[in-house]
Amino acid sequence: MHDDSSESSDDDEVLAEAEEAGDAGNPWYYDIKNFNQEGSFPNYATKADRKYVRQLATRYVLLAGVLYKRSFEGRLLRCLDKEEAQHAIRELHSGLCGGHVNSQMLAKKIIRQGSYWPTMGQDCHKFVRGCMKCQIHADLIHAPSSSLYPMSSLIAFRGENKNHFH
Repeated sequence: MHDDSSESSDDDEVLAEAEEAGDAGNPWYYDIKNFNQEGSFPNYATKADRKYVRQLATRYVLLAGVLYKRSFEGRLLRCLDKEEAQHAIRELHSGLCGGHVNSQMLAKKIIRQGSYWPTMGQDCHKFVRGCMKCQIHADLIHAPSSSLYPMSSLIAFRGENKNHFH
């Protein structure tokens, strides 16, 4: 199984910067979706930007007006905007099916659920760090307190059976 985040981290950083720039309230995937839908680029795009969007768009598929990212396993992951991403994090971490898992497990759970956005790891980390229940219960040690006793081997290694394979 491949990790989508390691091989596309540079793309995720660029997409995250585009989302932070807030192109007239459009989601991070606006240019990719627009290129896959209409084959057009933003007016402000340079030649290098056009090449980058064209290459990036090959990893995305548009089905019934919804943009999906192709994962390395071949699954289609639905691209979420900022509000949908926050809702997914909230539900999968502390909703009915949530288990207050750590940020890495939460991000993997979101991918297994079939969703994607480029800042998923960072957003999950921020959310878990801000979850009061997780912070209260994080320092609890769930192992019973008992003394550890050294165990000696019952059967010592014997050199007399060295050649039993011959």
